[in-house]
Amino acid sequence: MSFDRRTPLAVFLLLLFSYAYINQGWGWNQNSRLDVLHALFVKHTITIDAYEENTGDKEKLNGHFYSEKAPGMILVAAPAFLLAYGTLHLSGINIDGATGWKISDRVTTAGSVGLLAALGGMCLFLLLRRRMDPRLALIATLAVFLGSLPFPYATMMFSHGAIMGLFAIALWVFDLRDRHPKKGAQYDYLLGFLCGLAVSCEYPAAIGAGMFFLLTLLRGWKSAARFVAASILPLLTIPLYNWAVSGSFLSLGYGRVDFAGMQDGFFGVTLPKSEAVRGLLFSHFRGLFFWSPFLLLSAVGYPVLYRRSQRLFWMTLLVPVAYVCFATSYAYWDGGFAFGPRHLSAAVPFLAIAAAFGLEKLSLTGTALAAASILMTTFATFVNAMPPNEFHRPLFEFYPRDFSEGKMAWNLGRSLGLSGAWGMAVWAAISAVAVTGIFYQLRERRKSAAAAKHVRSWSRAWAHLHAMVIRWSRTISRIRFSPSSWIPDFRRLDPVRTILWIAIIGAISLRFVHLPLMEFKGDEFDVLIRAWRNAHGVEFATTSIPSSVGLVNPPFFVWLLSIPAFFTSDPVLVTAFVAAVNAAGLLLLYAFLKRAFSANTALWTTALLSTAPWAIIYSRKLWPQDVMIFFLVLLYFALFLMMKRYRPWHVYLLFFTLAAVTQLHLIAWILPLIFFLFFDIFRVPIRKRDLLGGLSLFALLYLPYLFFHQSSSFLNLLDFLRDSHESLNIRDILEHLEWSVAATSGLKFAAHIGDDAYALFLRQYFGMIPVLFFITYAFGVAIAFAALAREGLRNIRLLLRPLTIEPGIRILLLLIAVYAVIIGIYALIGAPPYTQYHIIFYPLMPLVLVFALERAVRSRFFPSALAHSLLLLIVLSNLAFSAGFIHFLGRNPEKIGAGYGKPYALEWSLWEQKIHLELSQ
Repeated sequence: MSFDRRTPLAVFLLLLFSYAYINQGWGWNQNSRLDVLHALFVKHTITIDAYEENTGDKEKLNGHFYSEKAPGMILVAAPAFLLAYGTLHLSGINIDGATGWKISDRVTTAGSVGLLAALGGMCLFLLLRRRMDPRLALIATLAVFLGSLPFPYATMMFSHGAIMGLFAIALWVFDLRDRHPKKGAQYDYLLGFLCGLAVSCEYPAAIGAGMFFLLTLLRGWKSAARFVAASILPLLTIPLYNWAVSGSFLSLGYGRVDFAGMQDGFFGVTLPKSEAVRGLLFSHFRGLFFWSPFLLLSAVGYPVLYRRSQRLFWMTLLVPVAYVCFATSYAYWDGGFAFGPRHLSAAVPFLAIAAAFGLEKLSLTGTALAAASILMTTFATFVNAMPPNEFHRPLFEFYPRDFSEGKMAWNLGRSLGLSGAWGMAVWAAISAVAVTGIFYQLRERRKSAAAAKHVRSWSRAWAHLHAMVIRWSRTISRIRFSPSSWIPDFRRLDPVRTILWIAIIGAISLRFVHLPLMEFKGDEFDVLIRAWRNAHGVEFATTSIPSSVGLVNPPFFVWLLSIPAFFTSDPVLVTAFVAAVNAAGLLLLYAFLKRAFSANTALWTTALLSTAPWAIIYSRKLWPQDVMIFFLVLLYFALFLMMKRYRPWHVYLLFFTLAAVTQLHLIAWILPLIFFLFFDIFRVPIRKRDLLGGLSLFALLYLPYLFFHQSSSFLNLLDFLRDSHESLNIRDILEHLEWSVAATSGLKFAAHIGDDAYALFLRQYFGMIPVLFFITYAFGVAIAFAALAREGLRNIRLLLRPLTIEPGIRILLLLIAVYAVIIGIYALIGAPPYTQYHIIFYPLMPLVLVFALERAVRSRFFPSALAHSLLLLIVLSNLAFSAGFIHFLGRNPEKIGAGYGKPYALEWSLWEQKIHLELSQ
């Protein structure tokens, strides 16, 4: 068998195996159709009087019960049901008995809905591989047919799985019609039959079928006539069934049901509702993009699709829009006991094509979203694809509970004596082997071309090495060592740069002045004890202290403090270690910005940040945020080095620091996703071997934390996920924006030491003069952001060509993206505007201000002397305010209150006793 046939067949078999592996069991919807099949072939009637008690999806007419469902699914499922019926009859098993019913259900579902869905997945793959890399086509196909609505609905006798399969096949035929016009008549007939069959299975499929008809009509009336002629045969089942039930060809079953909502509008369809839009697209309850984040790539893919095929573009855009309008207008938009937005299921194949083209643009991010979609959908399908609608966050409230209790849908593993979870593991292993085999097939096809591209002769390699040795030898011969070169020429020193370096050194020194008067409360005590126990082998740390949202922090900060705790348990000395790490982070910031931007940008930014009062306060206590700047800068530095000159150790450094930062601050858990997107957009090179090693290092650092959650049955994590968070209003969002600027200045300082202490401090030191410069700094940052946004809009074409952007500007864009995303998350989860929540933005605010000012100076929009004078005054004001506060703290420690609490020195003996008591146990 040729490669062109072998790979699609493998995709089809993998999907069919997956759909047949699971069966969801009984439910009103599937029972209604199974009842008709049993009545037809066992009782030889279309009335379901003998089975009506197992379903509510029925109508009563003239003393008899009938299924209210569209009749097309009965024809589709009849062959598979007959196979099950004949096999059970030969085996002596009563098909109406409990065992016979279950077997007939599983065989019929797999042989009808599952078969059509698997065929649809294969056809989607065939369509996509003609237009993109086959490997990306495979990822997109699996992301949709194993990571979205087709998977759960192909495991039960719902019509949705069949509709998605039929529309995927129809899209493939529609594409073939465009590429092979000579066979247009055949494809018109096939397309009409598929659309007619879809409508006969589910009446709302008329929306998608109607769009196919309109685009076929644009080809000419002959094509439209063939389309209509082919659709008549399956559509005839609807009036014939209506006549057999009620004696009227036009009397639909949905018009006679007792559901109150169905009496409004046109069979329950009225006007779109805003609640339904949010619920069907984004909510935890039924959100399509929540359960299938891979489909978010459709927003990126539509522009690409428009350039390549406008007919396909309009088809894949208008059908989802129409289905959203329909579903949000429907009285029962939530779909009852269902997985995801089942009334939007028919739109999924259309969105899948656009998402596949988005995957082509963002392959790394798209692959991650595909994996997330498959993981969530698979987990839900194996547990229960029909969660009760009383759970509005089923992923956190329903599925973990049922999984932990062993309540899972039937899967083939149970027939082998395995539990539901082990059955899921067997499926995962088999599927992983199958996917690996398919990828290997795709790789073999490209192997010869790739090998030819990368082959190099030994002679060329030797010539390159010889030239490199000659070049190095000439460089070394030019080096002249002179003692005078090591002595700086003080006459050439820039006075402004000298002042800035003095300010930076002074700010670093302030981190160690009056250190016994540091903050020290319960959290600091707890983390110190954990670090000492970890350092001395008493108890290996798998967690750190609990966060403010209740979730336990990972243990990296405890591991870091174990270094000084191995030598001492004195809180002052351990805090001095934290201050030293913070100071090292400032020097590293200078080195990084000097490489990424310029020496001027690096010096001004480091001076602004190092002298900021809040930055000094958050360098003198035992909190994870106090050391974050070192690892945060190291993370961005590693990324910058990867873009400038790739080395394997850059990758390991990147993943190590990413693991460290995400353990120091829980909000940083969003960083891996942002970095995925960044790598994808800017095509940052990374070798597979180095990527695997980096991921292994990341996983290794998280292994103890995962072990803690696994050993506690994930109770802490589940409690956190179950907590409801109220969203913030605009005023609260603005407050977060204010605090993000204040955290790199001295604004809002009274919130930390108390209003009385702050008023006394201002009376004794400088008055309101520093505050005026803090406000100037804040306004400068706001104006700088506005100026950068204006420049970005003016150079939007450059932003649309990301590979032409310099690495330093890429890093700045990344910092801004992290800022925007995390502020948005704070708004969504209702995080209070604490200073420590904004330390993750530390380098951004001063960098944006300095960067914007430098560009304004270069464009002669702003005088250089004025810009440097303003920045210098802000730096000196910061330093004076910080030095004054440290001096005030030494003279008036008893005045300090609010968030700072009582300084450690005032309660030294009490803390010493507690530490000694705790360590002696």
